[in-house]
Amino acid sequence: MVERLLAKQKVASSNLVSRSIIMEVFLSQFHLTVHHGSSQKEEGFFFRAAPFIVETDTSRFLVSFSRIFKSEDHHPVVYQIFQEEHCLFSLEHPDYAPLLSVEEFEKKHGSLDIKSLILALIKLGIVKDKNYIQAYSSLSLSFSVIQHSFLSA
Repeated sequence: MVERLLAKQKVASSNLVSRSIIMEVFLSQFHLTVHHGSSQKEEGFFFRAAPFIVETDTSRFLVSFSRIFKSEDHHPVVYQIFQEEHCLFSLEHPDYAPLLSVEEFEKKHGSLDIKSLILALIKLGIVKDKNYIQAYSSLSLSFSVIQHSFLSA
């Protein structure tokens, strides 16, 4: 069925757009594109508890919302950030910001891709720490967010 729709729309041309990108956008429930800090496209509905992907020009991050059982009485709800199946860090409730100060975080994870990721999390309303919002909100970075359909009828 998806193949027929793509054929009808004549979007599957390999010299226009790669087929995998078409399928990701077609099957997504939310898609956000930010270019140099400015939102270019926002479609669909973002569901905070569903996993999503943040892409930059050179990196792809999976963000997953889950509960971690650390001890019998401590079960934090976290966003885990993965890159190539490796968990880079987790963001804990209530403000979902890195546990490090902005300066310490920059020293440890200071790449432009990670900065774009944090900016995406701010734009999505996930990171709520005022220090991170102040440090990252004015950056002119580019990224896209794709959230695939999570629930179906």
